[in-house]
Amino acid sequence: MISLIQAIAGIAVAVIGGVFALTMKKAEERTALCIEENLLSMKMVSANIDLGIATGMAVRDGKTDGAMGRALEEASLTQREYQDFLKGVAARKIVGG
Repeated sequence: MISLIQAIAGIAVAVIGGVFALTMKKAEERTALCIEENLLSMKMVSANIDLGIATGMAVRDGKTDGAMGRALEEASLTQREYQDFLKGVAARKIVGG
């Protein structure tokens, strides 16, 4: 009888340990996604600030120059990167990742 109780307890511990490991893995995956999303968001904010500054300078000076074109290109690039990230997250969710 005692060995049966010990066996049941051992199985319960193994199941609980497996569930905990799976939960931790999912939490780590979510953390990695949050970090990536935060980095992309900071990059987008920086690109948009640069674009705003370049726009302000262009309005002030009455001309556009290379800074405006570079800032616009960087803002467009970071926006595409962020959209690609979101599409990747959505695709992983659809296939059960």
